[in-house]
Amino acid sequence: MTAIRQGFLFLTTMMMICMGSAIAALAGPLDPRALADGFSPFDSNVAGFAGTFDRKVFSLQSTPAAAGPNATVAGIPVPPGAIAGAIRVGGFVGLGGRVYSPLVGFLATPKPPAPGALQNATSTSGGATATAHLNNFAVNPSIGATATVAAGSTGQAAAEARDPITVPPGVYSYSFFINDITLETGQAGDFAGVTFFATDSRFTDPLWALSVIVEGALNGKSDLEVAFESQTALSVDSSGTPLDSHAIESAVRQAFTVSTGVAQLTAFQLFSAFYTVDRSIEFSDGANAGAEHVPWPSTSALACAGLATLASAAWLRRAASGAVRGGKIVRMRARD
Repeated sequence: MTAIRQGFLFLTTMMMICMGSAIAALAGPLDPRALADGFSPFDSNVAGFAGTFDRKVFSLQSTPAAAGPNATVAGIPVPPGAIAGAIRVGGFVGLGGRVYSPLVGFLATPKPPAPGALQNATSTSGGATATAHLNNFAVNPSIGATATVAAGSTGQAAAEARDPITVPPGVYSYSFFINDITLETGQAGDFAGVTFFATDSRFTDPLWALSVIVEGALNGKSDLEVAFESQTALSVDSSGTPLDSHAIESAVRQAFTVSTGVAQLTAFQLFSAFYTVDRSIEFSDGANAGAEHVPWPSTSALACAGLATLASAAWLRRAASGAVRGGKIVRMRARD
């Protein structure tokens, strides 16, 4: 009888925990959200405020009602149109990441004519929204992207901005600063990620790339997947010593603060390097962000379902053996 009582108390306790988890879930999950914003003085030092830039966005909602892809589009100064290609969040540096298409946006759009002007592109499909932007500040223009899937919706959103320029031969001082990375997830099935990168027409892979992604619930820095890579055209000194990827990854992770499902990094210098260019090239800085939520049974829900099954099976076994009479567990006596 003691074993039966202990088992009953265990099941009762676990079911109470399950009820608590269900009540917590009703309080509302966090919106999967990703924000990337950064700048490099290199672009304005080399090209000033001349040139063009690209803005790409994507959104799609699956539930509560299907919407999109790219159901509503808006932009400054004009709404974007359909463009080819895809947005890769995290994929540059070998993380799991995500790939998003079809896209709308602008390619090779003239930069804002006056410092301080803002240009952006936005795609919205139900609760999924993505925006790519360039702020043409008088000092250090800012490039960035945001993606959000509202609580209660399932869907995907992604955005990317690039600032291409022509760079003549030379050895340059090149640094990149992160103004803000914000990642927010609340449960299994959530994804949030950002990538900062630069391209150089001499290389198939990026000149450098940093990706930070989160899959599932975000409880601490250990849930952040951080990866950095760079080409040897970037070096920490004039002798060609390459950037230390592992040291950069560690510094990025440690610079984050994580609280209640939100990770944030602000005002951070990613690196400072020598950049060797042996011929005229096409160069671009870029940033992207992606967020999504798909239906996913929570661990607690699976555990509770398992407990319910075990409890039912145990009750039926005892009923079949005569251990349950009139809905009550009774002591079984062995016959002489």
